[in-house]
Amino acid sequence: MGPKNGREKDAKGDASRWWPQAAGLALIVVLGLALAAGAQDRGGEGQPPVYDPKTEVTVAGIVVGMEPAKLTGKPQPVYLKLQTQTETLTVFLGPNWFVAQQGMRLDILDRIEVTGSRVSFQGKAGLIAREVKKGEQVMRLRDAAGKGGWRQAE
Repeated sequence: MGPKNGREKDAKGDASRWWPQAAGLALIVVLGLALAAGAQDRGGEGQPPVYDPKTEVTVAGIVVGMEPAKLTGKPQPVYLKLQTQTETLTVFLGPNWFVAQQGMRLDILDRIEVTGSRVSFQGKAGLIAREVKKGEQVMRLRDAAGKGGWRQAE
């Protein structure tokens, strides 16, 4: 059965011309939104948060969660959750191999004090740790400028 009038054929012909352009535009919009969301999660502008001595604070609290390092053969970041009197913070310590070399064991319910740069991780309050104290033990992860101890040789 053929078209009833010439307009039906033209409508299909027009759709075949604009459909690839519309799909391409939709893809660009979706990718743009995904990149913007990813940049926000990592601290903005497409970069992970960086240590800023101007935002350095010292907080005390209890370890309420830990992200165990994955044994993939690749360096993995070590994170913990610290419950202070007012909030729960995500604390980035450093690469798993470097944290392990420091010799301080951290467990759930440990009382610690963390000095670090206040940042945002995935839209939540966090710290990039420079120093962690547990009792008399001190784990120094970064220098005063925030340069990681694992990068001192660079």
